This record gives sequence, structure tokens and C-alpha cells, in this order.
Amino acid sequence: MKMKRHPSISAVTILLLGGMAAQATTLARMSLDELASAAHVVAQAQCLESESRWEGGAIWTFTQFEVIQTMKGAAPRLITVRLPGGRVGHLQSFVDGAPRFQPGEEVILFLERTRAGDFSVTSWVQGTFRIHRLRHELGTGYFPHPPGSIHRTRERHSGL
Repeated sequence: MKMKRHPSISAVTILLLGGMAAQATTLARMSLDELASAAHVVAQAQCLESESRWEGGAIWTFTQFEVIQTMKGAAPRLITVRLPGGRVGHLQSFVDGAPRFQPGEEVILFLERTRAGDFSVTSWVQGTFRIHRLRHELGTGYFPHPPGSIHRTRERHSGL
């Protein structure tokens, strides 16, 4: 007995399996003005700690920050930022475009309030600007660096 092939079933199977493996995140590029307009709060903050946990059937990372200063809106001294993805036990969920933070790291964040009462970063990685402090013999300044980072050195004046 010869089996008959069904090309339409094979094609559907390939499309379904291929679609599951090819998930991606797409973020519309936002200008600085668009980020500032969309954000409820813009703040310079320092990362204190991060914790990932299950919530609503998905893994979320909750990062606590100490606010150093706000440039737009009002925020408490300590804020929690919620972003999709993270690691819980042996399971890891990775979401392209969702920033991750390290304790001690200083950032400027464009933030939106969530329904849960915490914050999320506006346009994720686009609304995250990392501050890197550099010591330089010429003094202090913000030096051009690829988008997403701001470099600053320690200020030094020569008797002025």
C-alpha cells in the first residue's frame, strides 16, 4: 500500500513550526522629542537590584531604582521598573529590545506608568540612556558616544 502525500498539510506544518521559532520584537524608532512627549517621567536613576518572577503566565523582571533627579514629571525616591523577560529557576525568557540593568549602573530613563502602579521604560531600549563616567585630564563633559549611552568625566577646573 502506497501512502499519498498531502503537500498542503506539510506546508501548513512548516509555516506553523517556523513561525514559532521566528518570533521577534519590532519597535518604531522614536526621536528624543517623541520619547519625552510619550514619557510620564524622565529621571536619572541608579539601579539597586533586579528580580525576575512569574506574573500572569509570563516571566517579568522588576528592577528597583533610586531616583537621583527628575527632568520631567514626579517620581518617588524609589521606583520599580517592570520589563518582560528574565530568568526564573532554569527557565529564561529573552525579549529583544527590553533593556536589562546591573546594580550600581546609572541611567537616564524615559518612563511610563503601568496599570499595576509601577513603571515601564518608554520604547524599552530607546528610552534607556546609560551613563558611563570617565576620568579625563581635560576635565568634565559629555562626550559623543553611540546612541543609548552618555559618557561623563569628573570635572576639574584650573583655578577659575
